[in-house]
This record gives sequence, structure tokens and C-alpha cells, in this order.
Amino acid sequence: MNTNFQLMCAWGGAVLVILFAVGFWPLAHFIPPPLPSASAAEIAGMYQQNTFEIRLGLLVMLISFGLICPFSAVVSIQLNRIGPAPSIFSYAQLACGICGGALVMIPLLLWATAAFRPERSPELTLMLNDMGWIAFLWPVPVFFLQVVFTGLGILSDRNPQSILPRWSGFFCLWCAVMFLPGCLLIFFQIGPFAWNGLLTFWLGATVFFTWYVVMSMVIRKSILQEAQSAHA
Repeated sequence: MNTNFQLMCAWGGAVLVILFAVGFWPLAHFIPPPLPSASAAEIAGMYQQNTFEIRLGLLVMLISFGLICPFSAVVSIQLNRIGPAPSIFSYAQLACGICGGALVMIPLLLWATAAFRPERSPELTLMLNDMGWIAFLWPVPVFFLQVVFTGLGILSDRNPQSILPRWSGFFCLWCAVMFLPGCLLIFFQIGPFAWNGLLTFWLGATVFFTWYVVMSMVIRKSILQEAQSAHA
């Protein structure tokens, strides 16, 4: 396997976070998130006043999430090094990563539709905005399973020298637990479980993107160690 290409895919996790953060915050102005309890007029005004910035931010976010697939693929390649036979954890992680990348496109399409005709009925803009935020933060199970399968794959390593550090396996499982509050967002419009709340948005988003950065570094180190072993 080409080492340089694997390294590019590994760096994709960190680049994804940087690009998405730029599109989400300084461009689209989605931080802080709009209140779930906001009126139709308030949400419509947000799209009308920041139409170009929102469109540009969504374009950057769209490009960034294209990196999920190659990143998930290189994680699977490194997980497959753990055992003599291909790992079920590797394939399950890859499947969840691909599904997750597809799911993230849905809220981007909904927000883009709201910004495409900002002059439409405020009630329709409100509906599209609601659908976008719910679709963005509610599909917890797919990302939960991706990090769980990655963690279990790492912890299943019985080699004398671990392919991936064991602490990263426990880190994955911890991240998975931190995702769970997001499952409750459809029951709340205010408080820590709302889509703009401490547990659903701030904790969930921080843990999600931290996982990509940390695993990007972990996978990169594993690729370099593999290359050094091959030339030893």
C-alpha cells in the first residue's frame, strides 16, 4: 500500500475538522446555533441577512465532509493490520463512516435549500432549518457505532507490540458515550439536550471533531511505523 497516499487519507481527518469549522462558524455564522424556540420570522431573517455567507459556508462544509470516506478507509486498513484475518471491526467501522458521511450531506442540503430562496415563506424556511439541525445532530447511532467499532478493534489487538495504542481504543469508547445525549434533542427546545444545548451541541460537536483530530494523528503514526518496519 502506498504510504504517501495513506498519509494523505489520514491527514484528511484533521483537514476535515479545519475546513468544516471555517465553513460552520466565521462563514455561515452557525455558532452559536439558532434557538430551537426561535420564531419563523427570526429564522427567516437569519437566512435573508446572511444569504451569501451561509451559502459559501455550506459549500466549504460540503467539500470538507467528502474527506470522511478516505479517512474511514485508512482507519480500516490500519485496523486490518491487527489480526491475521480481516477484522469485522474494520469493515463495520468503514460502513458506518461511509453512512455517516452520506447522512451529514442531508442537513447541508436542507440548509442550502433554505438559503437558496431566502424570500420564501418564513414558515417554510423555519421547517427547513429545523429539519437541518435535527438531521445534523440526531443521527447519533451511526457515529456512535463507528467509534465503538474502532475502539473495539484497537482493544482486540493481541500482538506483542500494539498496532494502534491501547489508550486510543479507550478514548474511542469514551467518545461514544459522550455522543449519547444527542439522541434526546427531539424532546427539548431549551436546556442542555436541545440542539443548541451544552450536552447535545457543545459537548457532542467538541467530542466528534476531537475524535477526528486525535485519530488522524494516531493513524498517521501507525502508517509511519508500518513503513519503517517494511524498510527495516
